[in-house]
Amino acid sequence: MKPHFLALVALLLTGSGCRKTPAAPSECAQVQRAPAAFLAYWYFPKGSYWVYQKRGSQPVEVDTVTVIGTEVRVFRPGANTYGLPTCTELYELACWHSNRRYFRGTSANSNYRGLEHFETQEENGQWFVSQRAENMYDIGFFWYYPQRPVGQPIASDGPVLLDTTAVSVPAGTFKRSVHLRVDAFRDSTQGPFVRSYHLTRGIGTTRRVYANLGTWELRSYYIAPRQ
Repeated sequence: MKPHFLALVALLLTGSGCRKTPAAPSECAQVQRAPAAFLAYWYFPKGSYWVYQKRGSQPVEVDTVTVIGTEVRVFRPGANTYGLPTCTELYELACWHSNRRYFRGTSANSNYRGLEHFETQEENGQWFVSQRAENMYDIGFFWYYPQRPVGQPIASDGPVLLDTTAVSVPAGTFKRSVHLRVDAFRDSTQGPFVRSYHLTRGIGTTRRVYANLGTWELRSYYIAPRQ
């Protein structure tokens, strides 16, 4: 049966009395929330920002990453969830880069600032956050909970947790940090590809090493108060 014929049948049924109205989504008896220990590495209020400095750059290159929006979604039972769980808080965060030379975006609406987007998934008590980037290679799986042992990938084809030792950057030395390596599935000399990064609990990303954009380290930051 051809697609245009199916569309015509659907149109006719819409105006007939044979079509049943789908049941409205029901309310959640209880809503599951992500552990604070998971969110503390990456989910920060709108207005938070981090200033990074490119190691060894002369003149000094800086990039300010600012949270421009956050969202919490909850799908009710019976709703179209696109494969995501119901009655579970799902978190999203968007931020943009100020340095257009290294992290240039594609939209004039944002003055060509590079955009990054983070969103969560949950499955059987396992929490993951994925990163997507505009005009850059995506990291993909970015962080997870419960934390797995050192030396293991955080997900299938995900980054590997290298260590949990302190990281020292211009902003200070941070003990509650994790160091992850992104294995290269492509030519790592092409494009802005992340090779490794550090996350610090309560602060966020403290260092990123790119294949051909250098090493960017945190030199100052501001965490906005939660509303």
